[in-house]
Amino acid sequence: MLRLIGMATVMLVGAAALAAPWTGGRGPGNRGAFPERAFPTSPAVVWKAFLGPEFVDVMPSNALVADELVIVAYGRTLLGVTTATGEIRWKVEMIDPPLDDLLYLDGQILVTSPNGAVTAYNPENGDVVWKRTLSSSVRNGPTYDDALLFYVAKSNRLEVLARKTGEVKGAVELGDKIEAGVLFYDKSIILGYYEGRISRVESGVPRWSANIPNAVITNTPVTDGRAVLVTTTNALFSLNVNDRTTPIRWTYPCSDRLPDPPVLDNDRIFITGSTGKLYCVDLASGRDRWGKMVTKKVDGKEVKELEPGFPLPATPVAAPLVINDGVLVRMEQGLIALYGRDAPEVIWTYRMKSPQGAPVPTKALAAGGIGYAGDAIFFAGTDGQLYHLSSAAVDVDAPRFTNVLPAVSAQGFLEATKLDYVGAVIDDEGAGMDRRSVTMRLDTMNLTESVQYDANTGYYYVGLNTQAPLEPGMHRLVMTAKDFRGNTGTLSQNFILGFSAHSVVMPLTITGEVLPKHLKVLPGTILRWTNKSGGTRTLVADTQEFADEYRFNADLQYPDGLHDGDEWVWIVPAELEVGTKIYYHCRLHGKPGDGTDYGTGLVGMIEVGEPERAQPTMPGGEMMPGGEGIPGMPGMPGPGGGAPMMPGMLPNAPGM
Repeated sequence: MLRLIGMATVMLVGAAALAAPWTGGRGPGNRGAFPERAFPTSPAVVWKAFLGPEFVDVMPSNALVADELVIVAYGRTLLGVTTATGEIRWKVEMIDPPLDDLLYLDGQILVTSPNGAVTAYNPENGDVVWKRTLSSSVRNGPTYDDALLFYVAKSNRLEVLARKTGEVKGAVELGDKIEAGVLFYDKSIILGYYEGRISRVESGVPRWSANIPNAVITNTPVTDGRAVLVTTTNALFSLNVNDRTTPIRWTYPCSDRLPDPPVLDNDRIFITGSTGKLYCVDLASGRDRWGKMVTKKVDGKEVKELEPGFPLPATPVAAPLVINDGVLVRMEQGLIALYGRDAPEVIWTYRMKSPQGAPVPTKALAAGGIGYAGDAIFFAGTDGQLYHLSSAAVDVDAPRFTNVLPAVSAQGFLEATKLDYVGAVIDDEGAGMDRRSVTMRLDTMNLTESVQYDANTGYYYVGLNTQAPLEPGMHRLVMTAKDFRGNTGTLSQNFILGFSAHSVVMPLTITGEVLPKHLKVLPGTILRWTNKSGGTRTLVADTQEFADEYRFNADLQYPDGLHDGDEWVWIVPAELEVGTKIYYHCRLHGKPGDGTDYGTGLVGMIEVGEPERAQPTMPGGEMMPGGEGIPGMPGMPGPGGGAPMMPGMLPNAPGM
């Protein structure tokens, strides 16, 4: 029997705790599931507030909303920030950083320190309402019901405080070494001892116990009132705390697990992995629900097996939370994602981005726990910013494309290097980028299914097969993307391969006709047409040899024709002999000839030879290739770091 200290009886009834509202932490039963709380639909940024340079690179606590203030802690600093503007209303220095989440109970902000100090603050001004110090340090935050707080101290004591006043209500000697918090189970408590022993105690009397072999228990167990889950350093155990014969229902080995308890939601369990996976496990059987079938060789034979887990775009920074029908995951690189509870499909994602000119964290950018207030959410980041997003916020801005690959100069579109990647960094600071919406076309090739995402840089890209490089000449990259409000952004960029420092650039104009109609140029000349006709035009060689083999065909980049203001470039092949004539026409306003004479309508001819009236523009200055975003350049590394190429023109990269 457990020995009571200071009072005759400590009531440990958990029914009231299971009905408690969300106040931070992991909720009733330590489950990490909040089925009654809906996540805001497509929230967009209302404001971002920089809280101070001293908070950059410091992992913040969860955010709590108390009336018109957001409460958050950075290290030993507790802050009260206005929900309207993000202005700091008050600031309090604590002795130690908080342990686990801040809690909002009885109109007070409850902070537990690792050294065993428990402090209640007034959220209006940061004043201390009450403070108690436990007999020793603690590893986990409290378990609580409607009136009491229950702490397991490292002195191997269960210590009980009144929630509203901090008054000491009693203590219980627990005997052997214990660090995990106490768990309510019906009218009993579950105790997880350090060396792997689990006990169910009712009215101070042990009713059931089991030993988990080779286990160290430090996390508070999890329950939904039926099943009890215990995590160790490398496995998850489902216990039957009413059965002495078969106390362990199943074991789920998971060396990839983060050092946090799992999330228990109805018939499934969610675990995040340190190598970047989200696992979904069946509660009844302990088997994986999510994964993909892969073929492996076993004893020389090909065997299909399930590769468990759903790959995340970045490494998680904490255990997930289930919010109604979604699984919310916070990751490094400033990523927050809400996935479907029943299937790992993206519901919403947001990539944190500090305003231009703000200090940039040198460590991993990540968000603290999210606080909720109606249709709004609040969270602080390691960039020192407090973010306020709401489904009521106005967002009419489309996603932005930056650091485009290939890089081009500000005024030109010349590219001198071999091309390994095409793509761009796509950001949306309003409602967040919908990664599923990204499309990409390179000339007439649809690369959408091959688009990959690099969370380290924010690039959406496709790696090209260096064994089958693009042909010299002009190419056109077109990308589109939507945010979660449906705003669509488009990137359209021309670039040219095959440029050299000795090339001559010949600017040409399309008005009512192609000018000049007869042009003599040297091999290697870069011809640059600009459509200024006010309508749509095309440029296509009259013969298949020049249209296909030499790519004299603007339709390859502009299938719908060059609109007014569009530009098209073609390099006169260096192998063409002097005297070669290339007849061409506008597909919309002309007809081809037989390759030896002009067609009719809007037509033209290029002759290889010494120009009679050359009007070249030598490359240099604004026409030289340049810009930022080449892989490996300082300041903006390119994607992937050399992703392996698959056979064929393009890699079989996974879809988004």
